[in-house]
Amino acid sequence: MTNSRQNTLANKNNKITTPKKTGKILSSWNTADYWSILLAFALIIPCLFFYATNEFEQVTEQISWKKSVMQNDPMHGPFKSVAWYKAFDEQREIQAADGKFGTFLKEWLAKPHKWTNNPLNAFFLTKAEAYPQHDVKRKKYEEASNYTAMMKALALSAQNKAENDHFKNLAANKDAQEKISQWRRARLKQQDAKKQFEKITYNIVPGLLGIMLFSGVVFALPVYCIRRTSPVQFFIGFVPVFLLSVLSYTLAAQTSLRHYGLGYSVWGIILGMLIANTIGTPRWIRSGLQIELYTKTALILLGAEIILTKVMAIGAPGFLIAWVGAPIVLLTSFWFGKKILKIESDTLNMVISADLSICGTSAAIATAAACRAKEEELTFAIGLSLVFTAVMMVLMPICINAIHMNEVLAGAWLGGSIDATGAVASAGSLVSNRALEVAVTIKMIQNILIGIVAFCVAVYWSVRAEATNKKITLAKTWRNFPKFILGFIGAMFLFSFVYSRLDTPTAHSLLDQGVIRNGTKLFRDWFFCFSFVAIGLQCNFRKLKKYFEGGKTLSLYLFGQSLQLVLSFLLAYLGFFVFFPDSLSQL
Repeated sequence: MTNSRQNTLANKNNKITTPKKTGKILSSWNTADYWSILLAFALIIPCLFFYATNEFEQVTEQISWKKSVMQNDPMHGPFKSVAWYKAFDEQREIQAADGKFGTFLKEWLAKPHKWTNNPLNAFFLTKAEAYPQHDVKRKKYEEASNYTAMMKALALSAQNKAENDHFKNLAANKDAQEKISQWRRARLKQQDAKKQFEKITYNIVPGLLGIMLFSGVVFALPVYCIRRTSPVQFFIGFVPVFLLSVLSYTLAAQTSLRHYGLGYSVWGIILGMLIANTIGTPRWIRSGLQIELYTKTALILLGAEIILTKVMAIGAPGFLIAWVGAPIVLLTSFWFGKKILKIESDTLNMVISADLSICGTSAAIATAAACRAKEEELTFAIGLSLVFTAVMMVLMPICINAIHMNEVLAGAWLGGSIDATGAVASAGSLVSNRALEVAVTIKMIQNILIGIVAFCVAVYWSVRAEATNKKITLAKTWRNFPKFILGFIGAMFLFSFVYSRLDTPTAHSLLDQGVIRNGTKLFRDWFFCFSFVAIGLQCNFRKLKKYFEGGKTLSLYLFGQSLQLVLSFLLAYLGFFVFFPDSLSQL
């Protein structure tokens, strides 16, 4: 297929799908679905292998030492001692990412740093600029260290008093527990100050060039096989996409903008749309706008972050919130849009409904592929989601803190209501660490629905499309099914299996703080950023304008999001305080 014919097809159909090829036995395998699976696992397997071979022995040795300290703790009372908590916290701080391979990935996959006034500080910090900041950070670290030492002394004093009373004095026991908790919080702030103090100079420019070259090479072969676009032509179009992605990360790293929840996804779409609707997207860039390939590869890598062991730890309330609430909101919103609002495009209705009910952009992308939605419909749905997510991640924690809501209930409500996983984590951190853990776990359970919903939508659309002919075959359903979901599920089960074969501290250090956080997630974030920029560059305001007419789509989102807020809170309360109250003690 020639490039001109490919562009004609893409512009004519404007669907989230790949051009169909015929005449070759293997042509059906030359699709973004299969290539995204191959690319994702070509990144996952090496990350697992190199972390295991380079960091496993050192991590397990450090963890064993901390375990021995905790096991040999001489104090036997109703609460853990200062020594026990010190070893426990230090064990949690062990990260495989601090080893050689982890450091290598962090350096070569680094994103722009936080900056306030000088945008160049996002890329490098010279000694002349670093040392004045270094003195300030050193002072903060020293103050935090002194305060932590004081709190530790108070905690030890309270602990000794309780121990001298043989733990029979309930007031002394409570005071000791409170003092130990205060010391641990102070120590956490000290560790944060230490990290800032130890960062003197940096230069991520070589790493950015490395990411650009690596990503260009990685995606060039699939693009050639799928589109017959030459690697050189693809790379020429990819470079502007990458540069706009870097600019998106840079704007998202600005401290004031970060405060308002304006992440790289928002800036990626905005920057792309500005270019597309002012000077226009040049034709030579279009070869780099491989939205489908970028997003599907990123979604498969997202599957690696869903660990079934963690999902099961929260118990039945988590599944009640995520697997009962989300489908109800999805189906009700779709019905409301179709029957009440009478939205003409069923694909737009479905993408918006999936977006607001499950996990935002990831669900929207997967559902768009399943129902063959138009690219501008996907762009519109993602845009709505990003606006509402930015508002909710700021307002919900404010409301929660104002009424002093229970931490677990707050976390469950956040996880079930806010769309994007990153926004859930940010909102949870504004409440408490406990709320953060619950919120992220709820969202993780909800993310599993991405594959299930995509499959159900594909089946529904196949049944509906063939309804007039009364011929519904398995082959046609399979052809419409977004097969990259199999990669998403495969990555989820692979990492869940590896996680289950390790003890919890080792799994946390090696997988959570190694392979995932400083491996697959770094690649995932970059690929998602490429896709958001590409979506923006293909966005046309004139095409989007019709979706605002009558306010139907906005009404749909407001209805669905309101239902999500009410239902998530109700199910969270029923789950943790009525049906399964024992689950609270396990969190």
